[in-house]
Amino acid sequence: MKIETVSLETHILEAADLIDSAVEQFLTEIGALLSADAAAMSPVDEGQLKGSWDYVVDTAEHSVTVGSNLENAVWNEFGTGSHATNGDGRASPWYVPVAGYTGSRKPTYQGKVTVVYGKNGVQYYKTDGKAAQHTLQHAADQDLPKAEQRLAAIMKRGVS
Repeated sequence: MKIETVSLETHILEAADLIDSAVEQFLTEIGALLSADAAAMSPVDEGQLKGSWDYVVDTAEHSVTVGSNLENAVWNEFGTGSHATNGDGRASPWYVPVAGYTGSRKPTYQGKVTVVYGKNGVQYYKTDGKAAQHTLQHAADQDLPKAEQRLAAIMKRGVS
């Protein structure tokens, strides 16, 4: 009786490369989708926030970060003052100079536009902050349920 030697060839490294490539494609797609939808859902005052959403893929960590480099993005997401999501906003009102204010929506205090006068008759808007819009959270709530199906499709195509 003769025993034949069977050589098993493994493709583990090739499979790992295919998986990494599929994951990178997925992260790029979901990052682009989330940043585009956050832009579409952004309130438009001056338009700066709308155009500031972007994403960065970290292939080593298999992650994608979506956000904006504008300070207003944080205020938009979590609110400010007495309207802050976590209740950690400034409790007392503050004042925004009327001169030089460029926004189309004026700051409000308890829901009303309130102008007060400071030294030398300088006008200020009195404000207790702005309500959270949760723009990025709304984009994620809309897009992430579809993400699992998209990842499965990319992995199936990439590995098969």
